[in-house]
Amino acid sequence: MLLETDSWDHYCQTQDELFDVGKYRVQGQATVNDEPVTTISGDRQAIRSIRVWSQWWGCADPSALEAEILTCADQIRVMQPKFHARRDWSRYSDKELSDMKRQHRRELLELVGRGYRND
Repeated sequence: MLLETDSWDHYCQTQDELFDVGKYRVQGQATVNDEPVTTISGDRQAIRSIRVWSQWWGCADPSALEAEILTCADQIRVMQPKFHARRDWSRYSDKELSDMKRQHRRELLELVGRGYRND
């Protein structure tokens, strides 16, 4: 993805999106007293907590709880960044890609140093 960037700003933005932990907090649809019954929080690596209203989880229909968690999971999927390569990079080895990325980064920095901007 970094090899497909065309400016230093675009490179930095893409790099941030690729490596950001992407913290999130989502809520299910069911509410009690205008408070969400289910809340899930975490980051791109893992779910860190699932909170279900204490009076609800013990007496709710299990399929309702399942639906709440699936609703939250759908919200998380929508929030995650989508990356689509324009080119097929599969023919290159990891070392070749690493070398190409290093060269591309150097070229973009040189353009910035010469005052060129492609916003």
